[in-house]
Amino acid sequence: MLYTESVKEDMEFLPSPEALKRKIIVKAKKKAPAEKANESESEEEEEAEKIAVELKADIQQNKKVVAEGLSSLVNICQAVHFHGFEEAKVSGKCYQMSSFCETKAEDLIEKSARDFVAYNTRQLSRIYPSGTRTGSSNYKPTPFWNVGCQIVALNYQSSQRPIFLNESKFRQNGGCGYVLKPKFLCGTGDYDPDAVMAHRLEASEQGAGRMSSQKSVSRSVAIRMWHRARNILFVKRLRRLDVPQKMMLEQEASTQLKLIIISGQHIPKANQDLQGEVVDPYVVVKIVGHPADAQKKKTDIVRNNGFNPRWNQEMSFSLKVPELAMVHFIVRDCSTTGKDAMLGMYALPFTSIQEGYRHVYLLDYLRNLVSPATLFVHVSIE
Repeated sequence: MLYTESVKEDMEFLPSPEALKRKIIVKAKKKAPAEKANESESEEEEEAEKIAVELKADIQQNKKVVAEGLSSLVNICQAVHFHGFEEAKVSGKCYQMSSFCETKAEDLIEKSARDFVAYNTRQLSRIYPSGTRTGSSNYKPTPFWNVGCQIVALNYQSSQRPIFLNESKFRQNGGCGYVLKPKFLCGTGDYDPDAVMAHRLEASEQGAGRMSSQKSVSRSVAIRMWHRARNILFVKRLRRLDVPQKMMLEQEASTQLKLIIISGQHIPKANQDLQGEVVDPYVVVKIVGHPADAQKKKTDIVRNNGFNPRWNQEMSFSLKVPELAMVHFIVRDCSTTGKDAMLGMYALPFTSIQEGYRHVYLLDYLRNLVSPATLFVHVSIE
Protein backbone atom coordinates (compact mmCIF):
# COMPACT_ATOMS: atom_id res chain seq x y z
CA MET A 1 0.00 0.00 0.00
CA LEU A 2 1.35 3.40 -0.96
CA TYR A 3 2.25 5.72 1.90
CA THR A 4 0.38 8.94 1.16
CA GLU A 5 0.50 10.91 4.42
CA SER A 6 1.54 14.50 3.85
CA VAL A 7 4.46 15.92 5.80
CA LYS A 8 4.21 18.88 8.14
CA GLU A 9 6.80 21.62 7.96
CA ASP A 10 7.47 21.41 11.69
CA MET A 11 7.73 17.61 11.97
CA GLU A 12 10.90 16.53 13.80
CA PHE A 13 10.90 12.76 13.34
CA LEU A 14 10.04 10.33 10.59
CA PRO A 15 7.32 7.72 11.21
CA SER A 16 8.55 4.62 13.02
CA PRO A 17 9.26 1.35 11.16
CA GLU A 18 6.16 -0.04 12.87
CA ALA A 19 4.04 2.72 11.34
CA LEU A 20 5.56 2.05 7.91
CA LYS A 21 4.94 -1.70 7.84
CA ARG A 22 3.61 -2.87 4.46
CA LYS A 23 3.96 0.63 3.05
CA ILE A 24 5.56 1.66 -0.24
CA ILE A 25 7.50 4.92 0.04
CA VAL A 26 8.30 6.98 -3.05
CA LYS A 27 11.70 8.64 -3.02
CA ALA A 28 12.15 11.43 -5.58
CA LYS A 29 12.58 15.16 -5.91
CA LYS A 30 9.62 17.22 -4.77
CA LYS A 31 8.43 19.83 -7.23
CA ALA A 32 8.57 23.25 -5.65
CA PRO A 33 5.19 25.04 -5.44
CA ALA A 34 4.73 27.62 -8.15
CA GLU A 35 5.34 31.12 -6.91
CA LYS A 36 2.35 33.41 -7.05
CA ALA A 37 2.74 36.38 -9.32
CA ASN A 38 2.94 39.69 -7.59
CA GLU A 39 -0.11 41.65 -8.64
CA SER A 40 1.73 44.95 -8.29
CA GLU A 41 4.60 43.85 -10.50
CA SER A 42 5.32 46.38 -13.23
CA GLU A 43 5.54 45.64 -16.94
CA GLU A 44 9.27 46.49 -16.85
CA GLU A 45 9.91 43.85 -14.20
CA GLU A 46 7.94 41.27 -16.17
CA GLU A 47 9.93 42.03 -19.33
CA ALA A 48 13.24 41.82 -17.44
CA GLU A 49 12.28 38.45 -16.03
CA LYS A 50 11.31 37.21 -19.49
CA ILE A 51 14.71 38.21 -20.91
CA ALA A 52 16.54 36.51 -18.03
CA VAL A 53 14.63 33.30 -18.65
CA GLU A 54 15.50 33.36 -22.34
CA LEU A 55 19.21 33.93 -21.60
CA LYS A 56 19.24 30.84 -19.38
CA ALA A 57 17.32 28.69 -21.87
CA ASP A 58 20.38 26.72 -22.98
CA ILE A 59 21.17 25.75 -19.40
CA GLN A 60 17.63 25.01 -18.35
CA GLN A 61 16.65 22.94 -21.38
CA ASN A 62 18.58 19.91 -20.11
CA LYS A 63 17.33 20.23 -16.56
CA LYS A 64 15.09 17.34 -15.52
CA VAL A 65 11.61 18.34 -14.43
CA VAL A 66 9.70 16.19 -11.98
CA ALA A 67 6.27 15.23 -13.24
CA GLU A 68 3.44 16.69 -11.19
CA GLY A 69 1.90 13.24 -10.66
CA LEU A 70 5.14 11.80 -9.32
CA SER A 71 5.87 14.84 -7.18
CA SER A 72 2.50 14.53 -5.47
CA LEU A 73 3.44 11.03 -4.26
CA VAL A 74 6.63 12.19 -2.55
CA ASN A 75 6.39 12.87 1.18
CA ILE A 76 8.89 11.55 3.77
CA CYS A 77 11.72 10.85 1.28
CA GLN A 78 12.19 14.13 -0.55
CA ALA A 79 15.47 14.09 -2.47
CA VAL A 80 17.49 17.27 -2.05
CA HIS A 81 20.98 18.38 -3.02
CA PHE A 82 23.58 18.16 -0.26
CA HIS A 83 25.20 21.53 0.53
CA GLY A 84 27.22 20.54 3.57
CA PHE A 85 26.70 19.32 7.11
CA GLU A 86 26.43 22.79 8.59
CA GLU A 87 23.61 23.83 6.27
CA ALA A 88 21.83 20.52 6.83
CA LYS A 89 22.09 21.01 10.59
CA VAL A 90 20.50 24.46 10.37
CA SER A 91 17.86 24.05 7.67
CA GLY A 92 17.60 20.33 6.91
CA LYS A 93 14.26 18.61 7.47
CA CYS A 94 13.84 15.05 8.68
CA TYR A 95 11.83 14.22 5.55
CA GLN A 96 14.61 15.43 3.22
CA MET A 97 17.35 13.03 2.15
CA SER A 98 20.45 13.15 -0.03
CA SER A 99 22.25 10.59 -2.17
CA PHE A 100 26.04 10.31 -2.19
CA CYS A 101 28.32 8.62 -4.68
CA GLU A 102 30.63 6.19 -2.86
CA THR A 103 33.70 8.37 -3.52
CA LYS A 104 31.98 11.49 -2.18
CA ALA A 105 30.78 9.57 0.89
CA GLU A 106 34.27 8.17 1.51
CA ASP A 107 35.68 11.70 1.42
CA LEU A 108 33.06 12.87 3.93
CA ILE A 109 33.90 9.97 6.25
CA GLU A 110 37.60 10.76 5.98
CA LYS A 111 37.19 14.44 6.78
CA SER A 112 34.00 14.64 8.87
CA ALA A 113 33.05 11.21 10.22
CA ARG A 114 31.48 12.62 13.37
CA ASP A 115 29.40 15.13 11.39
CA PHE A 116 28.24 12.34 9.09
CA VAL A 117 27.07 10.33 12.11
CA ALA A 118 25.17 13.35 13.44
CA TYR A 119 23.61 13.99 10.03
CA ASN A 120 22.35 10.41 9.88
CA THR A 121 20.60 10.79 13.22
CA ARG A 122 18.42 13.53 11.70
CA GLN A 123 18.05 12.64 8.02
CA LEU A 124 18.30 9.67 5.69
CA SER A 125 21.29 9.17 3.40
CA ARG A 126 21.70 6.90 0.42
CA ILE A 127 25.04 5.65 -0.89
CA TYR A 128 25.33 4.36 -4.44
CA PRO A 129 28.14 2.81 -6.55
CA SER A 130 30.39 5.03 -8.62
CA GLY A 131 29.60 5.32 -12.32
CA THR A 132 33.06 4.00 -13.08
CA ARG A 133 31.97 0.52 -11.94
CA THR A 134 30.91 -0.47 -15.44
CA GLY A 135 31.37 -4.16 -14.63
CA SER A 136 28.79 -3.99 -11.81
CA SER A 137 31.43 -4.41 -9.13
CA ASN A 138 30.72 -3.16 -5.62
CA TYR A 139 32.27 -1.08 -2.88
CA LYS A 140 32.67 -2.31 0.69
CA PRO A 141 29.48 -1.36 2.56
CA THR A 142 30.80 -1.51 6.14
CA PRO A 143 32.38 1.99 6.30
CA PHE A 144 28.98 3.52 5.49
CA TRP A 145 27.09 1.34 7.98
CA ASN A 146 29.65 2.42 10.56
CA VAL A 147 28.57 6.07 10.30
CA GLY A 148 24.86 5.25 10.27
CA CYS A 149 23.98 5.51 6.56
CA GLN A 150 20.53 3.97 6.20
CA ILE A 151 20.43 3.05 2.50
CA VAL A 152 23.65 1.49 1.20
CA ALA A 153 22.81 0.50 -2.36
CA LEU A 154 24.77 -2.25 -4.13
CA ASN A 155 24.83 -3.82 -7.58
CA TYR A 156 22.84 -6.90 -6.64
CA GLN A 157 23.57 -8.75 -9.87
CA SER A 158 27.19 -9.13 -8.76
CA SER A 159 28.14 -12.19 -6.68
CA GLN A 160 30.95 -10.62 -4.70
CA ARG A 161 31.94 -10.26 -1.06
CA PRO A 162 30.05 -6.94 -0.55
CA ILE A 163 26.77 -8.66 -1.43
CA PHE A 164 27.67 -11.52 0.89
CA LEU A 165 28.31 -9.02 3.71
CA ASN A 166 25.05 -7.24 2.96
CA GLU A 167 23.06 -10.45 3.22
CA SER A 168 24.93 -11.32 6.40
CA LYS A 169 24.11 -7.91 7.87
CA PHE A 170 20.39 -8.44 7.37
CA ARG A 171 20.49 -12.05 8.48
CA GLN A 172 19.71 -10.81 12.00
CA ASN A 173 16.20 -9.96 10.86
CA GLY A 174 15.47 -13.11 8.89
CA GLY A 175 16.81 -11.57 5.71
CA CYS A 176 14.06 -8.98 5.34
CA GLY A 177 12.71 -5.73 6.69
CA TYR A 178 14.43 -3.14 8.84
CA VAL A 179 17.54 -3.63 10.95
CA LEU A 180 17.81 -1.25 13.90
CA LYS A 181 21.05 0.69 14.15
CA PRO A 182 23.01 0.66 17.45
CA LYS A 183 21.84 3.25 19.98
CA PHE A 184 25.00 5.32 19.66
CA LEU A 185 24.20 5.83 15.95
CA CYS A 186 20.63 6.88 16.71
CA GLY A 187 21.18 9.37 19.52
CA THR A 188 22.48 12.91 19.62
CA GLY A 189 25.35 12.36 17.19
CA ASP A 190 28.08 12.51 19.87
CA TYR A 191 29.63 9.23 18.73
CA ASP A 192 33.00 9.74 17.04
CA PRO A 193 34.16 6.76 14.92
CA ASP A 194 37.75 8.06 14.89
CA ALA A 195 37.92 8.19 18.69
CA VAL A 196 37.59 4.41 19.00
CA MET A 197 40.53 3.80 16.70
CA ALA A 198 42.69 6.48 18.32
CA HIS A 199 42.04 5.15 21.80
CA ARG A 200 42.75 1.57 20.82
CA LEU A 201 46.11 2.46 19.28
CA GLU A 202 47.11 4.53 22.28
CA ALA A 203 46.15 1.73 24.64
CA SER A 204 48.21 -0.78 22.68
CA GLU A 205 51.24 1.49 22.93
CA GLN A 206 50.92 2.77 26.47
CA GLY A 207 48.86 0.08 28.21
CA ALA A 208 45.43 0.37 29.68
CA GLY A 209 46.19 3.44 31.79
CA ARG A 210 43.22 5.60 32.74
CA MET A 211 43.09 9.20 31.61
CA SER A 212 42.47 12.18 33.84
CA SER A 213 38.81 13.22 33.89
CA GLN A 214 39.92 16.85 33.56
CA LYS A 215 41.70 16.30 30.25
CA SER A 216 40.66 15.73 26.70
CA VAL A 217 42.47 13.68 24.12
CA SER A 218 44.56 15.40 21.47
CA ARG A 219 46.78 13.27 19.26
CA SER A 220 47.79 12.31 15.76
CA VAL A 221 48.00 8.57 15.22
CA ALA A 222 48.93 6.30 12.35
CA ILE A 223 46.24 3.96 11.09
CA ARG A 224 46.57 1.23 8.57
CA MET A 225 43.67 1.35 6.13
CA TRP A 226 42.85 -0.28 2.86
CA HIS A 227 42.90 2.06 -0.11
CA ARG A 228 39.91 0.95 -2.15
CA ALA A 229 40.87 2.42 -5.52
CA ARG A 230 44.33 0.85 -5.73
CA ASN A 231 43.83 -2.02 -3.31
CA ILE A 232 47.11 -1.34 -1.52
CA LEU A 233 47.95 -0.88 2.13
CA PHE A 234 49.01 2.55 3.20
CA VAL A 235 49.42 4.58 6.35
CA LYS A 236 47.12 7.49 6.92
CA ARG A 237 47.29 10.23 9.51
CA LEU A 238 44.12 10.84 11.48
CA ARG A 239 43.05 14.37 12.08
CA ARG A 240 43.53 15.91 15.54
CA LEU A 241 40.90 14.69 17.99
CA ASP A 242 39.29 16.32 20.96
CA VAL A 243 37.05 13.72 22.59
CA PRO A 244 35.22 14.13 25.91
CA GLN A 245 36.42 11.86 28.70
CA LYS A 246 32.94 10.39 29.19
CA MET A 247 32.92 9.03 25.66
CA MET A 248 36.44 7.64 26.03
CA LEU A 249 35.52 5.76 29.20
CA GLU A 250 32.48 4.29 27.48
CA GLN A 251 34.68 3.09 24.65
CA GLU A 252 37.45 1.64 26.83
CA ALA A 253 35.58 -1.55 27.70
CA SER A 254 36.07 -4.45 25.32
CA THR A 255 33.90 -7.46 24.62
CA GLN A 256 35.79 -10.74 24.39
CA LEU A 257 34.68 -13.28 21.80
CA LYS A 258 36.22 -16.70 22.30
CA LEU A 259 35.81 -19.38 19.67
CA ILE A 260 36.96 -22.98 19.66
CA ILE A 261 37.04 -24.34 16.12
CA ILE A 262 36.47 -27.98 16.97
CA SER A 263 35.90 -29.81 13.70
CA GLY A 264 34.40 -29.83 10.22
CA GLN A 265 31.99 -32.17 8.53
CA HIS A 266 31.76 -33.07 4.84
CA ILE A 267 33.99 -30.25 3.62
CA PRO A 268 33.72 -30.33 -0.22
CA LYS A 269 36.42 -29.96 -2.83
CA ALA A 270 36.76 -26.61 -4.56
CA ASN A 271 33.66 -25.85 -6.66
CA GLN A 272 32.23 -29.05 -5.18
CA ASP A 273 34.14 -31.16 -7.72
CA LEU A 274 33.86 -34.90 -7.30
CA GLN A 275 37.27 -35.57 -8.83
CA GLY A 276 40.71 -34.45 -7.70
CA GLU A 277 42.87 -34.74 -4.63
CA VAL A 278 41.56 -34.79 -1.08
CA VAL A 279 41.44 -31.27 0.40
CA ASP A 280 43.77 -29.90 3.09
CA PRO A 281 41.32 -27.62 4.94
CA TYR A 282 41.94 -24.83 7.41
CA VAL A 283 39.60 -22.21 8.87
CA VAL A 284 39.98 -18.43 8.78
CA VAL A 285 37.89 -16.24 11.09
CA LYS A 286 37.67 -12.51 10.37
CA ILE A 287 36.05 -9.68 12.27
CA VAL A 288 34.47 -7.20 9.87
CA GLY A 289 33.08 -3.90 11.12
CA HIS A 290 34.76 -0.92 12.73
CA PRO A 291 38.44 -0.62 11.64
CA ALA A 292 39.48 -0.79 15.31
CA ASP A 293 38.09 -4.33 15.45
CA ALA A 294 39.56 -5.63 12.16
CA GLN A 295 41.21 -8.95 12.99
CA LYS A 296 41.96 -12.25 11.28
CA LYS A 297 43.03 -15.58 12.74
CA LYS A 298 43.29 -19.05 11.31
CA THR A 299 43.68 -22.65 12.38
CA ASP A 300 46.37 -25.13 11.45
CA ILE A 301 46.03 -27.16 8.26
CA VAL A 302 44.58 -30.66 8.41
CA ARG A 303 46.13 -32.74 5.66
CA ASN A 304 44.10 -35.02 3.40
CA ASN A 305 40.84 -34.89 5.33
CA GLY A 306 37.73 -33.13 4.15
CA PHE A 307 35.34 -35.67 5.64
CA ASN A 308 35.85 -34.94 9.33
CA PRO A 309 38.87 -32.66 9.96
CA ARG A 310 39.59 -31.82 13.59
CA TRP A 311 41.30 -28.68 14.80
CA ASN A 312 40.31 -28.09 18.43
CA GLN A 313 41.93 -24.63 18.33
CA GLU A 314 40.91 -21.63 20.35
CA MET A 315 40.71 -18.07 19.06
CA SER A 316 40.07 -14.92 21.04
CA PHE A 317 38.94 -11.55 19.68
CA SER A 318 38.73 -8.26 21.58
CA LEU A 319 35.94 -6.07 20.21
CA LYS A 320 35.71 -2.34 20.91
CA VAL A 321 32.49 -1.82 18.93
CA PRO A 322 30.72 -5.22 18.96
CA GLU A 323 27.44 -3.68 17.77
CA LEU A 324 29.02 -3.10 14.34
CA ALA A 325 31.01 -6.32 14.13
CA MET A 326 30.31 -9.30 11.90
CA VAL A 327 32.03 -12.65 12.33
CA HIS A 328 33.15 -14.17 9.04
CA PHE A 329 34.07 -17.88 8.81
CA ILE A 330 35.99 -19.06 5.74
CA VAL A 331 37.19 -22.61 5.02
CA ARG A 332 40.07 -22.84 2.54
CA ASP A 333 42.07 -25.59 0.89
CA CYS A 334 45.82 -25.22 1.34
CA SER A 335 47.63 -25.27 -1.98
CA THR A 336 51.37 -25.44 -2.57
CA THR A 337 51.12 -24.40 -6.21
CA GLY A 338 48.61 -21.55 -6.29
CA LYS A 339 45.96 -19.59 -4.42
CA ASP A 340 44.15 -21.39 -1.63
CA ALA A 341 40.65 -22.18 -2.88
CA MET A 342 37.59 -21.16 -0.89
CA LEU A 343 35.57 -24.24 0.10
CA GLY A 344 32.79 -22.60 2.09
CA MET A 345 31.99 -19.54 4.17
CA TYR A 346 29.45 -17.99 6.49
CA ALA A 347 29.04 -14.64 8.23
CA LEU A 348 26.63 -13.21 10.75
CA PRO A 349 26.41 -10.14 13.01
CA PHE A 350 28.11 -10.49 16.36
CA THR A 351 24.85 -9.50 18.04
CA SER A 352 23.21 -12.61 16.55
CA ILE A 353 25.74 -15.08 17.91
CA GLN A 354 24.62 -17.37 20.72
CA GLU A 355 26.94 -19.00 23.18
CA GLY A 356 27.56 -22.72 23.46
CA TYR A 357 28.18 -25.48 20.92
CA ARG A 358 27.03 -24.48 17.45
CA HIS A 359 27.07 -25.74 13.86
CA VAL A 360 28.06 -23.23 11.18
CA TYR A 361 26.41 -24.09 7.85
CA LEU A 362 28.69 -23.21 4.96
CA LEU A 363 27.74 -21.29 1.80
CA ASP A 364 29.43 -20.98 -1.60
CA TYR A 365 30.32 -17.81 -3.55
CA LEU A 366 26.73 -17.57 -4.82
CA ARG A 367 25.45 -17.73 -1.20
CA ASN A 368 23.97 -21.17 -1.80
CA LEU A 369 24.05 -23.74 0.98
CA VAL A 370 26.88 -26.26 0.57
CA SER A 371 24.94 -29.09 2.15
CA PRO A 372 25.82 -30.94 4.34
CA ALA A 373 29.11 -29.10 4.99
CA THR A 374 29.38 -27.56 8.47
CA LEU A 375 31.83 -26.37 11.09
CA PHE A 376 31.38 -27.41 14.70
CA VAL A 377 32.40 -24.63 17.10
CA HIS A 378 32.06 -23.51 20.68
CA VAL A 379 31.26 -19.85 21.42
CA SER A 380 31.73 -17.90 24.63
CA ILE A 381 31.33 -14.14 25.16
CA GLU A 382 32.72 -12.14 28.06
